[in-house]
Amino acid sequence: MIDLSKIVLRKLLARLAFLAIGLLLIYYYVNHLFISQLSNPALVYPDLDNTYWLFLFLAIPQQIAGSISLSFLLDGSLVVFLVLSFVFWKKPIFPICFLLLYVLYFITYNSFSCHHFHHTGVFFLVLPFCFSGSAFSLIFEFIRYYLCFIYASAGCYKLFRGTIFNTNQLVEVLRTTHLEALSNNELNPFLDFLLSNPFFSHSLFVFAVLLELFFLVGFFTKKLDYLLFIALIVMKVSLFLVMDFVAWELLLLDIIMIPSINKRLYESQVD
Repeated sequence: MIDLSKIVLRKLLARLAFLAIGLLLIYYYVNHLFISQLSNPALVYPDLDNTYWLFLFLAIPQQIAGSISLSFLLDGSLVVFLVLSFVFWKKPIFPICFLLLYVLYFITYNSFSCHHFHHTGVFFLVLPFCFSGSAFSLIFEFIRYYLCFIYASAGCYKLFRGTIFNTNQLVEVLRTTHLEALSNNELNPFLDFLLSNPFFSHSLFVFAVLLELFFLVGFFTKKLDYLLFIALIVMKVSLFLVMDFVAWELLLLDIIMIPSINKRLYESQVD
């Protein structure tokens, strides 16, 4: 077992993780994604999720989003406890408080955004720092396997459902995703090329599925983690170019695959 609880390594991981989350909060602020920036929303969207129904039944999101003081308190507390977690990285109490506040934030935000965005990347990245000793090591190891599961399961889903064999899959997705740009004749040259060349589009889609399936290797060895990290970068860049979309919260989880960190983890291995 790799001893991730060593002081120097834990400090490195904590500083890197909370710095990345800090940049994410800046992105939230710039794009008006804080609760205090929602302008007292009225419509709710619980979807088929018992957690959201429970929070809405208790009127927690409604009270927070409907109150200027409470919404500013929640947003401000997120920033404060993030800074405290970054500075006092040895103290699990600050990541615990930040994690609880972040869960409250994304449940409240998703309740009024008419779409349940996936914020699990931040949740799982912060979770290990809520513990110390062997529990910290174990949970951080779990994050790596969870990351492999996310992409490997996505590839298996496309394979077993036969999506990978649908030659028009990516073309149809592009038409749906970029319908407005398509109708206004505002597609960029790359997307126009993909729509005009179904064979190339399908080849790109198959390549993406194979990259996802490649993460099955991560369950058996860590020696190829540097290749998995490269695969993550390729998929994120491709997703942005093709879908004009970046899953920022999920992007944070890629930290665990950074080659330099993996080298430090290996050097910290204990007998």
